[in-house]
Amino acid sequence: MKIADYILILIFSYWFILSACAQAKLSFVGKWHPNDWFRLIPNWRFFAPLPIRNDFRLEYRYLLASGIKTQWATCLTLPERKIWCTIWYPEKRQRKALTTALNRIKKTYESSGLNRAAKTNSYLCILNYLQHLETPRDCKCIKFRAVFTQDFNPNATNKVVFYSHWHKCCC
Repeated sequence: MKIADYILILIFSYWFILSACAQAKLSFVGKWHPNDWFRLIPNWRFFAPLPIRNDFRLEYRYLLASGIKTQWATCLTLPERKIWCTIWYPEKRQRKALTTALNRIKKTYESSGLNRAAKTNSYLCILNYLQHLETPRDCKCIKFRAVFTQDFNPNATNKVVFYSHWHKCCC
């Protein structure tokens, strides 16, 4: 073997070890990843590159004309996943749309506050949907919140991500 062969073996071995460490998300690889201009450190999670490990639950409540606030009600509840959902699961589009919308609102809320988040398309779409649900006759305002849940983890506690402003009901 020539010296060039040893150098190539060394380079490819280093690349292999670095790639394997990247899959384990070790801290020293995270420092190198932004400098990987040619994307030579692969991400081998083919079927779920960023798997969803949590869900959001959308809840809303009404402020009635008498001043009473109703209890929080869950909106857009999706059926529990069954074994056949690995093949046929059309409800995943609803879950994905809701998760994407709430993630966008959350990101804007955390960076710019609620007033800015309330002007995003995602926020306005959710508000429009909720305002056109069947409401009580004496409904004055509606408010919604996003709750962070982990249905697969029975020990996890739910966390409220954000609350909306009060908005007039469309009666």
